[in-house]
Amino acid sequence: MIINFMTWNTGLYMFGNVMKNKSFKLIDDKANKTVDEIFRIVKKFLEKEKAIAILQEVPYVSNLNWEKHPWFKKFVNTFPKENYCCIYNKIHSDKALKMTVVIAKKNLIHPMDIEKGNNLYVSFQILPNTPSQLTALAVHAHDAEECLAYLRKNCNTDYSLILGDFNAGNYIKEENDDEIAKNRVRYLELTNGYIDICQGEYTTEYYTYVDHVLLRSRYSFLQTHKVNNLDVNRRVSYSDHYPITFELELL
Repeated sequence: MIINFMTWNTGLYMFGNVMKNKSFKLIDDKANKTVDEIFRIVKKFLEKEKAIAILQEVPYVSNLNWEKHPWFKKFVNTFPKENYCCIYNKIHSDKALKMTVVIAKKNLIHPMDIEKGNNLYVSFQILPNTPSQLTALAVHAHDAEECLAYLRKNCNTDYSLILGDFNAGNYIKEENDDEIAKNRVRYLELTNGYIDICQGEYTTEYYTYVDHVLLRSRYSFLQTHKVNNLDVNRRVSYSDHYPITFELELL
């Protein structure tokens, strides 16, 4: 059996929201074409057999008026609940500017009842009605310290995969490396017991290795699960992150 995965930080929430640094991207015809193309790529990927897409930075509301973001409305129309299972966590105040979202066709994934209200982390089961017992954590961490805190809080969960944008990695800055040294150490700590199958992938703007796919590194697990056809699609440059896809084969 093959399960297809995609993880991609879409960067969509930067449109129609005022950022802390006062930056702002208009929602215009060009932006609409960008989001249409991103959703088209994701939807095409989900046509594969047993496909799961993990997306970061999908907006829920706009901080201009705190109403539903136009991209979220388009997301709902593109992936209707009649055909797809979409897992995401809104914070209780319904003011989530950006969310991590997991999408698949019906009956392939199921949410895990962990850390409700955290809109950046999504825990889910894969093939919930089978003996596979595959579990995954979709991540969009602010840094490795935060991700470690989440994992420690949910220490009873032994995830098969942890994947997404960690905003951390085992990389060294050319200048002022001491600014991220602690983050690097914490990242190495949270990878204990896992192997990064893509060895980190860099962003298009800062070339920092922050996108990761961590696979449980246990003999019994690796004997029954194999990764195939890992691909970083550097031809797709709609975001400052590249989509990463791979197959997990259940032997």
